[in-house]
Amino acid sequence: EALGLMWKDIDFNTGMMTVDRSLVYTLEHREGVINPLMKTDASHRKIPMSPEVIAVLRKMKSYSDSLYVFSMKDGKPLSESSFRRMWDLISYRKIGGPSTGDYIQKTLDFDVHPHQLRHTCCTRWIASGMTAKEVQYLMGHATADMTMNVYAEYLESQHLESTAKKITAETLRLAT
Repeated sequence: EALGLMWKDIDFNTGMMTVDRSLVYTLEHREGVINPLMKTDASHRKIPMSPEVIAVLRKMKSYSDSLYVFSMKDGKPLSESSFRRMWDLISYRKIGGPSTGDYIQKTLDFDVHPHQLRHTCCTRWIASGMTAKEVQYLMGHATADMTMNVYAEYLESQHLESTAKKITAETLRLAT
């Protein structure tokens, strides 16, 4: 979905981002195909952006001639190989060397796929106290059950820990 974002989907005045399409890579189309047919009606949504995201997007927009937020130099959507190269760069960063100049440092010590970050985001939203309906909407899931079925294991372990603490506290209170 992020790779299908166009600048017209970003409303800097309201701070809302509209999700209406995705970029799909196929064996026949390694350069990517814009797909306006989302998985469900719920996939079409408006997402509020934080001030930090708005600031980054404003800066990106200032030097972009593309219709797409994430694009190739020629303005077309990112090809599959360009996306993979870009994703590889995320796990490394250029930093100043001791006295010899710049060098590259690996910033992640594990392999991660962008979809895993989506799961992490959803899990953190739930842990922060957002309701299942809020998270369902932001994730573009058709139902809250879908959201909760995917992330219920985390919630169960979180609730078990909380319940255990309550039991311990109540047991100590009764014993005194």
